[in-house]
Amino acid sequence: MLSNNSQWNFNQSVNQLEGNHLRKNIKMINYKEKLYNSRMSDRSIFQGKKIHSVERRALIDLEKFVELSANPSDLAYFEVKNEHVVELRIYRQGLKAFPESFGNLKWLETLDIQESELVSLPDSFGNLASLRKIELIYNKNLKRLPESFGDLEMLQELYLSNNELEILPETFGNLKTLKIVDLSKNKIKTLPHSIGRLNALENLFLDFNDLRNLPRSFGNLKSLRVLSMQSNFLQDLPETFGNLTNLEELNLEDNELMSLPESFSDLRVLRSISLAGNKFSILPVPLKILQERNAHLQGAVESFTQEEIRDELQEIRYKLPKIPKSLLESGVLFCHRCLKVIEKPSTYLKCSRCGRIYCSECWSGKHCDFCDNKYCFTCTHHFRKVSGWGWACLDCQK
Repeated sequence: MLSNNSQWNFNQSVNQLEGNHLRKNIKMINYKEKLYNSRMSDRSIFQGKKIHSVERRALIDLEKFVELSANPSDLAYFEVKNEHVVELRIYRQGLKAFPESFGNLKWLETLDIQESELVSLPDSFGNLASLRKIELIYNKNLKRLPESFGDLEMLQELYLSNNELEILPETFGNLKTLKIVDLSKNKIKTLPHSIGRLNALENLFLDFNDLRNLPRSFGNLKSLRVLSMQSNFLQDLPETFGNLTNLEELNLEDNELMSLPESFSDLRVLRSISLAGNKFSILPVPLKILQERNAHLQGAVESFTQEEIRDELQEIRYKLPKIPKSLLESGVLFCHRCLKVIEKPSTYLKCSRCGRIYCSECWSGKHCDFCDNKYCFTCTHHFRKVSGWGWACLDCQK
């Protein structure tokens, strides 16, 4: 038998060793609670924490659907505020479904589920009335969302990339507060007509899907600033496309476009457009109008041959407006968005992927948590969330 002092010293040594082990293997992110190599139960995660009884029951039910991993880089974590669960994150824990009682977490504001076995979401999902941010990414079996998804009226950010989604519910248009939507790398063929009701939407990413066309209501997205639909099967754009009067950056690379609607020339604040990999044989008239209207563009459109136009459109990223070659050769730096001259090198940021330069006021993007790489907002879909660690760029993912 150990004496009280010996027992105390022994416990202290064990605690110190355990602390060193955790510090060595896990990058601490200042979480208040973290499940590490344990199971959700009253003896572990709930001990000493006051949680509303209904929400406690929902978490206990959730335990039945979770197979916690022993990998220290995996994560199952929740945060409590005023006896209510406000944040839940589950990475690589074999989650296959949500119980119906999951809808009782009505104060939940952030939900982050990554690399799970989810097939569907329960109808009660729409009861999560306080949700403001959802990240459901790299869930290889998730094919559709419930109709109740449209009841999440407080939702502002929605990240659903790298799933198997084939269709969006018609109620999707009820998400009136949405500002950011990332649906990249799914199998979506059509968008619901209701998408035109997303009046607050500013950034929309639909890269690497199976889109053939866009609904006429798409032109109602008047707040849209950034739109990326690279690598789809779009053959044309609706005439209402020109109604996107606040659109600044547009990526339509690797589609099957042969022409652009006449209304395209109404996109008066467009700063950057990427059209490489389409089927244009001549420079579309609306694009000519945009060129001629912009004083920064170099050279006359009429002087281009069809071969030069084809090379311009299909082999390089076509940007509007284009900075005159004489200024580029002079070494003067310009912000890619506002075109203001950057006088002090310390005041600009450069995207590590596309090389675009932005002044500090116009910069919007992500920083890699593992290196110094920075990606602008048109390249952030190349970032990947690493379970329990943070955002990783393409270089660090390798």
